[in-house]
Amino acid sequence: MRRLRALVALACTAPLALAGGTAAAQPAAEPVVDCTRAASGVCLYDETNFTIPVSTPDMFGDPVALDARLSTPRGPGPFAGLLINHGYLGNKGGDGDTARKAAERGYVVLRYSSRGFGNTKGQVNLVGPAETQDMVEAVGWLNSPANVPSIWVDHIGQYGGSYGGAHALNLARRNLTAVRAVVPAATWHDLHYGLLPNNVLKIAYESGFYAAGRLRQDGYNNYDPAVDAGYAKAATSADLDGLKATLQSRSVVNKWSEIKPTTAVFLAQGLNDGLFDGNQAIDTFVALRNQGVPVRLYLGGLGHPPSRSGGGNEIGRVESQVLAWLDHYVREMDNGIELEAPIEFALTRYFDNPDVPTATLDEYKKRVRAATSFPFGTPTALHICGSTSPGTGTLATTACPSAPPVVLAAGTGGDPGSEPVAGRLITKGFEDAFKRPFPPTATPVDVVTFDGPSLAADTTFAGNPTLTLKVLSDPPTTGQGGPTPPAASYQVVPKIYDVAPDGTATLITRGAFAEQPGEGELGIHDATFDAFTMAWTFPAGHRVRMTLASADVAYLRPNATAFQVAVLPGSTLAMPGAENATVRIFGEPGGPVPVVPEAPLTLLLPVLGLAAAGTIVVRRRRAA
Repeated sequence: MRRLRALVALACTAPLALAGGTAAAQPAAEPVVDCTRAASGVCLYDETNFTIPVSTPDMFGDPVALDARLSTPRGPGPFAGLLINHGYLGNKGGDGDTARKAAERGYVVLRYSSRGFGNTKGQVNLVGPAETQDMVEAVGWLNSPANVPSIWVDHIGQYGGSYGGAHALNLARRNLTAVRAVVPAATWHDLHYGLLPNNVLKIAYESGFYAAGRLRQDGYNNYDPAVDAGYAKAATSADLDGLKATLQSRSVVNKWSEIKPTTAVFLAQGLNDGLFDGNQAIDTFVALRNQGVPVRLYLGGLGHPPSRSGGGNEIGRVESQVLAWLDHYVREMDNGIELEAPIEFALTRYFDNPDVPTATLDEYKKRVRAATSFPFGTPTALHICGSTSPGTGTLATTACPSAPPVVLAAGTGGDPGSEPVAGRLITKGFEDAFKRPFPPTATPVDVVTFDGPSLAADTTFAGNPTLTLKVLSDPPTTGQGGPTPPAASYQVVPKIYDVAPDGTATLITRGAFAEQPGEGELGIHDATFDAFTMAWTFPAGHRVRMTLASADVAYLRPNATAFQVAVLPGSTLAMPGAENATVRIFGEPGGPVPVVPEAPLTLLLPVLGLAAAGTIVVRRRRAA
């Protein structure tokens, strides 16, 4: 424990600047720590339940107190603090292994139930002003020696996964003197994009979370009216502009400049996270890096389902990096984390993450890459070409101006005659633009499969696949005469696969896009959007496959009305390159030397379903 003793000698004695004017809370008399799980067999910390009164009442005007739990290392201290915010539907009892091991390592750990969850009253408002103020006041409470005599003042870190990760980003925006570092994991950076990527609702997630959050046993109304209104707007496509403004007000998107270099940010995001994809974390990483904020990014096989992270070497790697980050920026330990390449990613399938607990470290090393900047390389353009066989096409390396259009349909059963309006503008628009008849083989279908050529060598694509579709669509319709309800002009759902020579197709990533009413009625035009971030090596002899579909039920909400959309020659798929992601890691020659910390902490990222990964490696700066 030499490092911890040295840390004590460096204790900061700066005066306290409380983050919120809260009344002092009194811990409960009875300890709740489970000593049977202590690695040494001896309790290294004490744990108590208590409440923290906060200044913002609930919507009925009644006072709110955070139902909290404090884990305090035994000894004189001073000890750095760690605030852990739980995920959606969680409470102060979550993240138990994380709290236990952090306390054993020498952090004072504060957890509390966010308002509306657990035994904390108040209304859930999606990390809005009330929840953010609660968090600020909780930091002020933790940072006060009057409440925590052994606290190392102004040396506080924070970790949160999913809902707790959104707390982390909002905390970073406050730039509190006490908070040195935050770790947002598997969370939203733009809640509107997270729930409605390119205006297509992830209905399975949105409906599930909304319903589950209502299930309180005490009958208390724990939802802010804005949450109910937002759910209704998303479900019905009503007032989408108002919905976007509300959701982005709970997000860091376009507010990156509010985070200053005094708060270090470690971003961990999944490439197979069905709720919050890697695109958002990349945007935040680039923005923070450009303004000088210490920032690190890990992308890989973790997050919400279909991610099924259950331990393994990747989890150990993420945990070691998080540990090093907190130790360096919160506890001022010289471990060299700031010298490493700031981005790491692991090659990841969308389903069945290859890093399972039984995988070897060498197998994981083959999947991981590091880079100093984003993007990781030069994109490869593949041309989207239709064919005379309905439902099929190719991804060509050269343009295909004479290829027939591809027509996607939804709600018509593939029969253009079933909707009186559908098909008229598409046919006329094509003929006006190309000066030739609309091909009779362009039969409307609900999914089209495009295959690329066999790859001559192993090829890694990592980053954001970008689709530029040259499209022509009809306006949405409900049939003859009736008014058109709120709906997109059309919706397309891309998926990208790795196809082996035997025809086996492995899903690597997906995406979604909807063009709003009116936008698709302006003649032939480009619709450009990114699919979800990916990282995968396609072996030699394999090929890239992309499918375009008109729906993806029940993951995404289908369009509210029938539509047809033509994808025309000139459309492309840009696959992201990775030739610059070659930085050496894992102690390879020229890289940092790995060391094992004296008291390793296994940070179990809660909503990611992560499990303990054994010995953790933390790298430090090489000796001169």
